[in-house]
Amino acid sequence: MVSIRQIATEAGVSPATVSRVLNDDPTFSVSDQTRQLVQNTAERLAYIKPERFTKTVQVVSSQSRAMEVIDPYFRTMRLAIEEEAKKRAIHLTPTIRIFNQRTKPDLGSLSDVGGLLVIGGFTPEALAELQAANQNIVAVDDATIPASMDGVYIDLFAYTKKLVDQVYAHTEGSVAYIGGKRAMRNLDGTEVIDDSESRYQAYKTSTKEHHRLLQAKLGPWTSEFGESQADWYLKLRNQPDAILFANDPLAIGFIRGLMQANISPRDFPHMLSFDDTDMTRYTTPTLSSIEIPLQLFGENAIRLLSERISGKRTHASRVILEPSITFRESFPESLIKD
Repeated sequence: MVSIRQIATEAGVSPATVSRVLNDDPTFSVSDQTRQLVQNTAERLAYIKPERFTKTVQVVSSQSRAMEVIDPYFRTMRLAIEEEAKKRAIHLTPTIRIFNQRTKPDLGSLSDVGGLLVIGGFTPEALAELQAANQNIVAVDDATIPASMDGVYIDLFAYTKKLVDQVYAHTEGSVAYIGGKRAMRNLDGTEVIDDSESRYQAYKTSTKEHHRLLQAKLGPWTSEFGESQADWYLKLRNQPDAILFANDPLAIGFIRGLMQANISPRDFPHMLSFDDTDMTRYTTPTLSSIEIPLQLFGENAIRLLSERISGKRTHASRVILEPSITFRESFPESLIKD
């Protein structure tokens, strides 16, 4: 059978252009000459447009297989997606992983599946290419997607901004932030890293608005980096009243670093982290953490994609989920509530 890529090679255009022309994508702007060239080439090569496998979904992820296995955040999200897909009798094809590969994957086959489920951080250019290949697309865990795309995410900027505002309303001291940078991938696997991560930007905005001391450190999203920041904290002349961590491993590493420096837990700063993994229950002190409803990511992503595939709607739809805090010993509820 003649493939999309074969037609693209013969016509001298991209596979995405061939896919959008042959699928009569109304949002695709292309010259009449190119459109005619693609159609004539497809006809000359006896291309037969396959029936779209409406119960088949292609997952495209920016995470490596190892990351999904060892990181509880991505592992739980993936299991939730698989569970909901099974309930709805949707077949998930083998995941396309955009992670340190040397070449861009063949996108021609993406037009043949019912829809795409995109997990992780991708550049705007990468998202545009994926959407061009298949209009039935849902992005998971990315609040920066284009308006025309379905998505399930948490507005981490708004949530974190409100949270830090509340802490400042209950303390005259400073709040520090320890987190990581935002990583996005192009489809050829190259990575774009910057400091636009929502929680960090929200922390900066709130701190500046309240005219407080900005104390932030960004690095790898690992417990090792968190541990290294204990030394930074101990050397600060003006130590913060509280520290917000972008994930649990950072906070747990930080606690380990303080313990190794023989700091008593009663002298620790107030600490609050994101993700609320099982590890938070076994630290000393136990760690207050913000739960991300990962199960709802999976349920809503598959539901939105099913609606698109079945033709129930054509307009974009978003599901914005709300996190919740589990208060433990490291951070009292009184710091954000009267």
